[in-house]
Amino acid sequence: MIFPPPQARPGETVLVHGASGAVGNAAVQIARAIGSVVVGTAGTKDGMDVVTDCGAHHVFNHNHKSYEKKMVEHIGGEGFDVIIEHLANINLGHDVQMVKEGESRGFFRKAKLISLLPKKKLVEIWLLL
Repeated sequence: MIFPPPQARPGETVLVHGASGAVGNAAVQIARAIGSVVVGTAGTKDGMDVVTDCGAHHVFNHNHKSYEKKMVEHIGGEGFDVIIEHLANINLGHDVQMVKEGESRGFFRKAKLISLLPKKKLVEIWLLL
């Protein structure tokens, strides 16, 4: 999932949505192992504990209001270099607003892409269907 696409690099910020599940756990551990700053999301306190135990630097509850804004502010306001998303058909609009301007990369599973990307952002999207 992180190798080859989207190839997170040491020092980059990686957001892993649904990080408490098996795929999310693996993504957190791989991103952490290569030296990325990892932010994970989960929907419960127990899930957040799992994400922390897997090595995420920061964990947010995706059921809380405005959690996207809080995550971006927490990492300095520039957005994420890589976003790993499991429900792009629901969350793509929010994800695109959270990527850094420039050459950010996203990896979306089970995606049905209908939304248009903002013209100011160059986003490389990988699909695994």
